[in-house]
Amino acid sequence: MAELPRNGTLLELAEKYQTNQALADHLGVPRTTLRDHIYRLGMQEAVNAVRRLPEVAQPDEIPVVRRDYSHQEKHYLYPLGDLHVGAKMHNEKMWSQWLAYLEDREETSLLLTGDLLNSAIVGSKSDVYEELMTVGDAKRLVRKQLSVLAKERRIDGAVPGNHEDRITRATGDCPIRDICDELSVPYIRAAALLIYTVGDQQYEVFLRHGTGSGQALTALTRTQQVIRADVYIHGHIHNQAARVGDMFEANAGRVSRRKFIALTSGSFLAYENYAAVRGYAPGHMGSPRIFLSGRRHDFHVSL
Repeated sequence: MAELPRNGTLLELAEKYQTNQALADHLGVPRTTLRDHIYRLGMQEAVNAVRRLPEVAQPDEIPVVRRDYSHQEKHYLYPLGDLHVGAKMHNEKMWSQWLAYLEDREETSLLLTGDLLNSAIVGSKSDVYEELMTVGDAKRLVRKQLSVLAKERRIDGAVPGNHEDRITRATGDCPIRDICDELSVPYIRAAALLIYTVGDQQYEVFLRHGTGSGQALTALTRTQQVIRADVYIHGHIHNQAARVGDMFEANAGRVSRRKFIALTSGSFLAYENYAAVRGYAPGHMGSPRIFLSGRRHDFHVSL
């Protein structure tokens, strides 16, 4: 089978052949093959635009965030969260070192997985008497700390965690949304599918803050029943862990294997009293590193 058209050539043909079936017949390929090709290139909206098709209104159930690193041959993604800024045991030194590391390295970006702020308030599980700063002060500090990476458009998105949700439930305003609005960072209310274009490759990354504790990695793997992706990211449990596996996928009448990675991001919170009282093991702090190749569809994780 001849190589399928891409970019400008694809759009010219899409404008000439107003349906995928007509274009597939012209190219001599099954319609489903052409459909999947357009999807992998992330060009469905562009194809619809040149065909002047009306947009179909539908609920934004799982928002899609697109990140363009097509000028890079490789990209390193750091899913990072559970900073708990304001908490007594927030590891400020480690967090500062990580920020400096990321700021100094090109071909890297940051994906914020929630609980950036500790957000201890009256009635919450966190002890307000041990809090080192107010929610407002913590929010302003985090915004300042992230400003360099945000200015370089190297923060791909941010989702609130259960600690920020305390503020949202109490006031109706989300402090993570405030940070995102100030820094022009994509805000993700609960979950999102992020589409990364690196070189001429495309990767799908599903993000949520998550719930639960020790079984979070198993629960995250079950997210495949909700949405198909290359990488599944979950925060919340304050420990780095990863599982690499395959799933079967039907494509154009054939069944093939599709690799996936399910991982949990670490934290920047040292061992707290509640963890000692409940007998929790200390988690591995810091952040995993996800490698995305721009030359071939190759991705892996380092902890």
